[in-house]
Amino acid sequence: MTMENNPLNTSGIEPFEFKVLVRPDEVKSVTKGGIMLAQQTVQAMQFAICKGTMIALSPLAFNYDGGITESDVPQPGARVLFAKYAGGEVEGRDGKTYRIMSDKDIMAFLTDETPFGLVDEAVATVLDEGECAA
Repeated sequence: MTMENNPLNTSGIEPFEFKVLVRPDEVKSVTKGGIMLAQQTVQAMQFAICKGTMIALSPLAFNYDGGITESDVPQPGARVLFAKYAGGEVEGRDGKTYRIMSDKDIMAFLTDETPFGLVDEAVATVLDEGECAA
């Protein structure tokens, strides 16, 4: 799926080969108890996040001779769990932080969460939680 056909991809980044583009969930800089975290701590926690929304994937991603059918390939908007330090952090032209990683770094798809962009209020709640921080 190219950027022109994918309204979720406002990053200006189009993965190729076996790569996917994921927007990690945000880490809050203030705890529920009102304690402000140091910027260095927030940055470290952000890189340790292991939950996010798949924004884009290359045509070759998840395309192996291992029995995965086209209908099994996740689409942009899928909620995913990925390896803790997978891929590299990049900033999109939209100013948001993304991770570009190998498709094999995606460990699971979260079927019980609302896909990014379909129900704005529910997605905003999910993105605000940052549950997988170390």
